[in-house]
Formats: sequence, C-alpha cells, structure tokens
Amino acid sequence: MKHFDMCRFDADAKMADDGFFGRDDASAAATVQRYYRGMQGRDAAEDQLLAKTFCDLDESEEWHTVDRMRRMEKLREALEAEGESGGLTPLPPPPDAPPVPLAMPCPTRESIESMVAGFEKRRHLPIGDVTELLQAGAVVMAALPSVVPLEPAEGSRVVVVGDLHGQLGDLLHILRTHGMPSEETVYLFNGDFVDRGPNSCEIVLLLLALKLESPLYVHMNRGNHEERSINVFYGFLDECLSKYDHQTFELFHSVFDWLPLAHVINGKVAVWHAGLFGEKDVLISEIEALKRGPEVLRHKERTHRERHLVEALVHTYIRIPAVHSLSKPSSAAGC
Repeated sequence: MKHFDMCRFDADAKMADDGFFGRDDASAAATVQRYYRGMQGRDAAEDQLLAKTFCDLDESEEWHTVDRMRRMEKLREALEAEGESGGLTPLPPPPDAPPVPLAMPCPTRESIESMVAGFEKRRHLPIGDVTELLQAGAVVMAALPSVVPLEPAEGSRVVVVGDLHGQLGDLLHILRTHGMPSEETVYLFNGDFVDRGPNSCEIVLLLLALKLESPLYVHMNRGNHEERSINVFYGFLDECLSKYDHQTFELFHSVFDWLPLAHVINGKVAVWHAGLFGEKDVLISEIEALKRGPEVLRHKERTHRERHLVEALVHTYIRIPAVHSLSKPSSAAGC
C-alpha cells in the first residue's frame, strides 16, 4: 500500500505540473490512463526483475552446491588413490543394477485412490510398501533407454508437468483437472519431483504407483534435484529421515539414478529438464548413447564431453563448451 500511495502521490504531482487540473474531461481521462499505464509498466518491470534475481540466486546456489560435491568427490578419489580413508570407513559402492523384487507390486486405481486419501490425511505409506514400490520403480526405470520415444495415439494429448518440488496439492490438482493417465491423456513429468516442498516422498511414490499401473501413459525425466548433493541442502534428505530412514533415501536414489534423461514425442518434440544446449552439433543419438546408473553417475565411466552433456540436460546453469562448432555458443538460459 505504501508503494501504491507513493506512486499515486508522484503521479498527482506530475499531473499538477503538466497542468492536468482544469483540462476538459477527455484530456483528463487520457492523462489519467497514461500515468496509470506507466505505473502498471513500472510494477511489471519490478516483478520481472525480482523474478529474474530470485532465479539467478537460486541457480547460483545450486551451482555452488554441485561444485562442492565435485570437489569432495575429487578429494575422496585422491585419498583412495593413496590408500587412505582419512579416518572414514569407505561406503560400499552401489550395485550396477537394481535388485529385482521377488514380486513386482501391481497397483490398481482403487489402491492408488486409497494411497492418495491417506496422503491427504497426512498418513505415511508403510515402509514395507515404500520399499516394494521403490525397488520395482528402479527395475522399470533401468529397463528404459536414456531417450524414450513417445508415440501417443492419434487424438490423444501429452501433458508435460514441470517442477513439482514436493507440492502434493499441485500434483493432485493437475490429475483432477486433466484426468487420470489413459490412452487419451499421457503424462510426462519433467524432473524436480523433490526438495523444497513438504511431500517429496509422497509425490515420487504416487508417480511410481501410476507408472506401474499405467506404464504406457506415465513417463518421468530426471531433473537436477534428483541428485544426492542437492537433496542434502534443499530438504529431501531431511524429509526421508523424518518419515523413514537413510536406507529409504538410498532406495529413492536407486530410482533416480536410472531415470531417463529425455523423451521424444512423435519424433518431433524433444523434452528434457534443462534448456537448450550452448552449441549446435548435439544430436539426439549422442544423448541416446549416454549410460545411466549409480556407478556411471559417479563420473567414472564418462568422458568429459559426456559429463557435460548430462549436466546440460538436467541443469539450466550448465552450458556445453563448443568442441566442433565454430559459431559462438548461445548464452540464453534454459527453461
């Protein structure tokens, strides 16, 4: 209100200087409209500046988090190379492939509705059900390629859902507005399911249940928040520890490590979490060749080029350095 009053005071003073008072009604109305639109324009510009500043600060903080993680990884590798552990007991490496559960869970629409009803009453899914869902989800994701082709039926639609970030209410609103997954409505959830919001666990578990129930109509890409180092600082680790335990956190990441990197719809539209690449010679076939899995994600089986490709697919603030192209890379930020 203070900002509005100040703008109104400034506008009144300006109109007085311009000889506003005493003009005919039409001229007075035009003057009022001109100053009001000017005030609206200034407010819109301030909103855009604040939004850009917030995004820049958020991306900068995430970049520093990833940078710290890389430095710690290099230090750990250096200690291992010298045969030292720095007083810490080294953790066993994660398996290259997720374990196949004895019986794959088969969620139904009725069981999913019951799950949602419990979530809305702030009830946690029992840890046994959580383990079964996550193990099954990891198996399903590991069987998918890095780039998944989507060919929805003629007349159907693909609903692409961006960053949910633990907001269960948003996910339920989307499902109730556009309908449950079906041949007519195919969903592609484009990464960043966790962190920031209070219901990251519930969102991932619900998406996996929907994926198991409707595998052809529910799809998931990996985002930059499906990463351990990010989860430590942005809330998902704390949520897992408060609702379950650290082993469950690792089970969630057994799913994240195998999430596809991109989807291509009808051979025409490519969808991944981050923005456009900084160079022109990146091909879909190059993304298709990228390996996934826990061991690969520790950067031991990727070239420098491959690491930058993956980072550019999930991080908006990473840009691939030009290798073959002589044109100047674009500096435009991703979406």
